Amino acid sequence: MKREGYTLIELVIVIVILSIIGFIVVPKFTGHSESILGRDKAKLTSYLMYAQELSMTRGERYGLCFNTSAKTFSVNKTDCSSSNIIKSPETRTEDLIVQLDSSISISPSGTTSVFFSTKGQPDPDGITITLTYNSQTKTIKVEPKTGFIYEQ
Repeated sequence: MKREGYTLIELVIVIVILSIIGFIVVPKFTGHSESILGRDKAKLTSYLMYAQELSMTRGERYGLCFNTSAKTFSVNKTDCSSSNIIKSPETRTEDLIVQLDSSISISPSGTTSVFFSTKGQPDPDGITITLTYNSQTKTIKVEPKTGFIYEQ
C-alpha cells in the first residue's frame, strides 16, 4: 500500500528553510529606508565638520546653506549668496551642492544656514537639523559655543 503526502519531518524541514530565508530577506527590505536616511545623515554630518574645519584652518567663515524645498545644501564661504559656494574638493570645478534623496525632508531649526567662526563656534549659536524619511527621523545637533557636532 502506497501512501501519498509529506511526513512531519519533511514539513518541519521546509518550515525551517523558509524561516531562514525570511530572516535574511525581510531585514533587507525593511532596512532600505534606514540606509537612505543613514547615508544622507552621514553626508550632512561630514559636510558640517568639513565647513567647521575650513573655518578654523583658513581663518574665514564657512558654513552650510539649506534649501529645504529643493532638498539640497551647499557649502559656502562668508554667506549664502550663490557666488560664495565653494568648489567641490573632488572635481575642483563644480559647486559643492549636495542633493539629498528626493524622499527625505530636511528641517534646520529656525534658520536656513549655519556658519562657523575661526574658533569653530556656530552662528546661529547652536542648531538642530532633522532629516525625515516616511515616519523615521534622524537628528544632527551642533552645540552652542563649542560647535560640537553629533548625531542624536
